[in-house]
Amino acid sequence: MKRKTFAALLVGTILLTGCSSQTQTADNETAASGEAPAFTGPFAGELTQAWIGSDSDFVRGVLADQLVDDQEWAEVTSKMEECFSDLGRKFEGFASNGSYSTGPFSATEQETEEIFTKCENSSGETWLHPLKRSMEHNPDNVAFEEVMTECLIRNGLMPKSYTKEEFLVDNPNLDFPFIGTPDEQKFWNCNSDPSYEAGSK
Repeated sequence: MKRKTFAALLVGTILLTGCSSQTQTADNETAASGEAPAFTGPFAGELTQAWIGSDSDFVRGVLADQLVDDQEWAEVTSKMEECFSDLGRKFEGFASNGSYSTGPFSATEQETEEIFTKCENSSGETWLHPLKRSMEHNPDNVAFEEVMTECLIRNGLMPKSYTKEEFLVDNPNLDFPFIGTPDEQKFWNCNSDPSYEAGSK
């Protein structure tokens, strides 16, 4: 069973090694206090929203340095595996497009949604995954409609005259001329990574 988590987009601040231990201590104290740090940079708003949205010490500890590093993401993955296992399900990992999959199981649509939501929230995936992907694929945090419009034009899916305003109208119902054609996959590639360019490695 697969779950597509988002079509979101989001660079971490590199800490100077000479003061890393002091910075880590300050980050931990900030997280413990419950007060949102004065985040800076392109993702200040998203970081603040994630901090407010989650009361998890783990999530806030990750957010404190404005970076979701590989070790922290591995912990999110481990927490997802543990949560699904506790519920008698098997977590099969994240795909490159941002979705994740689980082993098959029998449940109603509502029960399935509740299970997924529980594990996403308890692991921190709800707040950390969109940030991680957006920081990797859209480091300047440009508006989604703008980078998507550029990607569609760059890959020949829409004419150069196509605008982000038109994209906002077309996107909710996927009212695009290439849907249902072999070119549709390029759209989903853009959706997963707006820097995508067909034929590039």
